[in-house]
Amino acid sequence: MVATLENHWDGILGFWQFGGATNAAMEGFNNKVRTLLRQAYGYRDHEYMRLKILDLPSNKLQVVV
Repeated sequence: MVATLENHWDGILGFWQFGGATNAAMEGFNNKVRTLLRQAYGYRDHEYMRLKILDLPSNKLQVVV
């Protein structure tokens, strides 16, 4: 356990130094983008795809399995 703590010490200190900030929000947004692109099966117009990605925070995506 000590070796694991020593290997990750910079990350642990960084978490507390920046007030418990994590990259969870960015990971969640990236997951939404990947889900959007997977459900869309590709867009022909890159500008439309960009607008759909920028509109993601206001949409509620449902993953259908």
